[in-house]
Amino acid sequence: MANARCSIGTRFNVLLDNTAADNKCNVVLFFLAWLVLKDHMRETSAFFMMAGHTYSRIDQTFRTLIRHCMARAIYTVPQLVEAIAEYLGAYNCLGCYELHHLWDWTGFLTPHVHEKFTGFGTGKYGSGMHEFVFRKDAQGEVRMWFRKSSKASNWLPDGPGMLVFKSTPIGQPAIKKAHPDEAWRRSTVEATVRSWFRWMPVQPDELQRIKQEWGERFAHLPPPSGDLSGLDEKFQLKWMDLPTISARAHGVEGSHARSRISGTLENPPVNPVTGLGRTAADVTAELEAFKKAMRAISADAIFQADFLFLQGVGKGTSA
Repeated sequence: MANARCSIGTRFNVLLDNTAADNKCNVVLFFLAWLVLKDHMRETSAFFMMAGHTYSRIDQTFRTLIRHCMARAIYTVPQLVEAIAEYLGAYNCLGCYELHHLWDWTGFLTPHVHEKFTGFGTGKYGSGMHEFVFRKDAQGEVRMWFRKSSKASNWLPDGPGMLVFKSTPIGQPAIKKAHPDEAWRRSTVEATVRSWFRWMPVQPDELQRIKQEWGERFAHLPPPSGDLSGLDEKFQLKWMDLPTISARAHGVEGSHARSRISGTLENPPVNPVTGLGRTAADVTAELEAFKKAMRAISADAIFQADFLFLQGVGKGTSA
């Protein structure tokens, strides 16, 4: 978690690969909803990239990384971490760190949701959803909307969205259990690493350092069961609560702004056409009624022909 004293904004948007096992799954959706539930964010969203994204910037970083790592002799995990940080620097990577454990977000969040979501991860040419957004409604309940494509003009479901939580998780997640030894064939992996020592073209003192580093790493691996509850404190991640946003940041003072999701992207919300008894005054009246309704649920609703008065921070000037 980030330092609680820092400013992290009010919206969190993440771009992910469309793989269901690691990214497009319930725990990722629950985590994004949790950020909103705890008022760490006003809105969170995820977009799972469509087929054909291989040449996007996010995939180019991996291509660069793999090419450079294959052209360099890497004998230890710290060397690999250093290489990743070095070569991704061209893509504004701020750092690369080795994590000795993860948080058990599944166990932390799942007991508090109404139910798991299904049906959103179908095939790329089917009805799978690719974009998700989470906001609070006027009662402070976190709701989820989704759509198949960013080109879609409306979100599903119609109306208030799907509720996520039935209760609020308290505290922090536990340390996630590691895979047991037999699941990742620990003995085979260790034997393979040790067998490569003889083929490393390095000086004897460097080889001794490499062997010692791997010996220490093997010695500090999780127990055969994968239970990390006794993990050395120096290897544990330090939990720090994220800052929260004020109630005013949600729009309506003392409450949460209602969803701004709308299906009126191609057509205006009020019919502007007159005729057959419909007059310009009728259009104007309907438009003003719509504006009034929107402003009642969203303090920062802006419409065409509205005047905006801006004041510079600390300068005492306005425009």
